[in-house]
Amino acid sequence: MVVVGHRHPYVGAGIGAPQLLLETAGLVNIAADVDSTWSPLGWEAIIAADPDVIVLVDSDWNSAQHKIDYLTGNPATAAMTAVQQQRYIVVPFAASEAGVRSVEAAASIAAQWKELPAR
Repeated sequence: MVVVGHRHPYVGAGIGAPQLLLETAGLVNIAADVDSTWSPLGWEAIIAADPDVIVLVDSDWNSAQHKIDYLTGNPATAAMTAVQQQRYIVVPFAASEAGVRSVEAAASIAAQWKELPAR
């Protein structure tokens, strides 16, 4: 999960709800080895990982569309496979933290993953 719009993007790292949601949905987190719940991660690391899909957290103050616009407007991130193929999964902000929405969020991530065009 990526929160774009900061000098360094924040990602759902290896020990929090984002990791649990991604694992439950059958996805591999590029930040799984980061010992944190949320953590800044350099664009270089994200670009080097070249993810198949990008999970975006949608909030009123930083919408998923704003993040997509940033990713497509930056030449370095625009070259990533997920951006070129428009392979995004969107979860609401409230579902990005552990709680009553976690089961629904994991199911939504898995369903959105299945609906994406073949890799």
